[in-house]
Amino acid sequence: MLGVGLGSVLLYRSDHLTSKPYSLLNNGDAIPDASEGRKAVTAAEQYILRLDTLDTAKLQEYLDGINQLSTTKSETNSITAEQFEASLQGQKFQSKGLIVSSALRDQDIDSATVLVLHIRETVAAQGTEIRNLRAVLSMQRVNGTWLVDDIQSDAASQSGAAQ
Repeated sequence: MLGVGLGSVLLYRSDHLTSKPYSLLNNGDAIPDASEGRKAVTAAEQYILRLDTLDTAKLQEYLDGINQLSTTKSETNSITAEQFEASLQGQKFQSKGLIVSSALRDQDIDSATVLVLHIRETVAAQGTEIRNLRAVLSMQRVNGTWLVDDIQSDAASQSGAAQ
C-alpha cells in the first residue's frame, strides 16, 4: 500500500516539477518550460526587428506593428502617429534591422528577461548610418502570448556614416 501511494506521488511530481524535487509535497516554485523561454526570445527578436524597421512614410503601420507585441504598459502604446511624426521634425528616412545574437537571461512562469544584440541600418538623404545596439527586454506572458513589457536599449558601438 505504501508503495502504491509513494508511486502515485512520484508520478504526479514527475509531471509537476518544482524547485524542490525531493520534497513529497508540491511546495516549491514551478520550473518554467524551456519551450516557453524560446517563445519569449522569439517574441523579443520580432519586437526588435519591428522596432528597427521604420519607414517615416508609414508611421501608423510602424506603431501598429510594435504595439501588437507590447503590453499596455509599454511607451509606444501611448503615442500616436501624429505625435511620433512631430518628434521626427520632418526627417525622412528608412531603417532596417538585423539580429546578431539573443539569449534568455532569466525566466519564470509568466515573465522573462531577454538580451538582444542587433544592428540597425538607417538610410537618409545625409547618408547611411549603421549602429550596433543592445537591448534588454522584459517580457510578460499575457493570455499565453509573450509581449514586451519594458525595454532598455543603448548603443554598444557606432560606425561612421557612409555615403
